[in-house]
Amino acid sequence: MCHRVAVMYLGRIVEIGPVEDLMENPKHPYTQSLLAAIPRINGPRVTENFWLKGEPANAANLPVGCRFQGRCPHVKPICRETDPEDRAIGDSRVACHFAGEVFPPFPVAKKEQIS
Repeated sequence: MCHRVAVMYLGRIVEIGPVEDLMENPKHPYTQSLLAAIPRINGPRVTENFWLKGEPANAANLPVGCRFQGRCPHVKPICRETDPEDRAIGDSRVACHFAGEVFPPFPVAKKEQIS
């Protein structure tokens, strides 16, 4: 087993941190969407509001700014201009201009719902 986990999007780590913190409190919108997509057997029904819109950027011709901008539900003008730096939030590091701010949550499964 592991103590830390990293989430990558188009070849870049967008979030890395302790497993429990990342699973229970994901800070990057991509991590949130991945965790929201975990199938649940006895948990609440997954709704379509976690699905990412758009298509991933072309990995051979990455956009200026954040790689996730074309699919992010929280995209702002700065995301299209500047690639976010990794920054520390608690014991995690997150590559998002707005990580740590309160985003409307995706329906992320709690560990007791994951079996």
